[in-house]
Amino acid sequence: MLSKINKRVFTVLLHLLILITGVAQKNYIYVSDAGNFQSPPWQILRFDENGQNGIVFTKEQLNWPQDILFLEHKNEALISNFQSLSISRHDASTGNFLNVFAYNIGGPTRMKIGKDGLLYVLQWSGNGKVKRYDLEGNWIDDFTKTAVPTSIGIDWDSSGNLYVSSYSSKYVEKFNADGESLGKFIASGLSGPTNIEFDEDGNLLVLDYDAGVVRKFDKNGNKINDLTTGVGQCEGLHLMQNGNFLVGVGSKSSIKEYNKNGQFIKDVVLQGNLGLKTPNAVVVRPVSTKTINPKYSNAWLYSCSGNECTPNKELIQSIESVEIYNSTGQLVQKLKPDQSFSKDSPEQILIAVGINGDGKILHQIIL
Repeated sequence: MLSKINKRVFTVLLHLLILITGVAQKNYIYVSDAGNFQSPPWQILRFDENGQNGIVFTKEQLNWPQDILFLEHKNEALISNFQSLSISRHDASTGNFLNVFAYNIGGPTRMKIGKDGLLYVLQWSGNGKVKRYDLEGNWIDDFTKTAVPTSIGIDWDSSGNLYVSSYSSKYVEKFNADGESLGKFIASGLSGPTNIEFDEDGNLLVLDYDAGVVRKFDKNGNKINDLTTGVGQCEGLHLMQNGNFLVGVGSKSSIKEYNKNGQFIKDVVLQGNLGLKTPNAVVVRPVSTKTINPKYSNAWLYSCSGNECTPNKELIQSIESVEIYNSTGQLVQKLKPDQSFSKDSPEQILIAVGINGDGKILHQIIL
């Protein structure tokens, strides 16, 4: 029998299938604008994937916004608000304020959904621990056993360990899958880290806000190099599928794109566009351009033993391509029909989507 968490994730995945199977998509770039920090104007902006055709997505019920996260299965956007100690819930299409998702959080900053299908929320203040919520806004627990003061960057490695950056204490802490501290992953060499994110090679990118540098560290926390400099007040990071990354640069009131070697590509969002003052979150969201039949059919595309998943030989002859999505609806792999793959862990929940020669969609929730 599925655990309570797995039942919740299973339901979420059924909704996600409607959104991701065989859907033509376009990308939007969403930017949180912290304005004058403690004082408005505050806004969330939306641009197309080229940084053009910008609109104000919302200004409703914002109070020093910090991060944006989309719940695609509910067509909702969550925005963490530092000064109101809360996370607001908005319509993902219009930006209209709906209600408060969660409150009494000690200065919420970053938010991410873990492989357990729960929302992880960082606190700048409060008890400094990483909070977990279900996707309805119900508090589950304080996941980490110890505090990270002024925490403002979060990500996981491929082994399921959690990493959290402390801006004021200038380090990155490592936690195991049970929320127990494994010590300082990066203990020195940082001036004021904000966002952190692992790249496809398992290296950790760290935005060093006070130094105006994007730094790269290896799997053991050793510094590899400074990818790029001259990005004062860097906050807001998105790694793209082609290896490039987007960075919010507060000193220039813009969003800049760099390649994986740290070479400048272009200003994706030009300085001051739509009044942008202080970008502190950058989110790229794929949005459906077609209406999808929500009918669900569980074709047994793969069988899994432990971490290893192998294709069903009876089906692969009719399948032209396969895409693998994680529990948040993000594409993680594209495969040939006869290709096996490995999960990050036996507990990882994935969606396999196959397209046959007739354009028929086959999909499977892999538990």
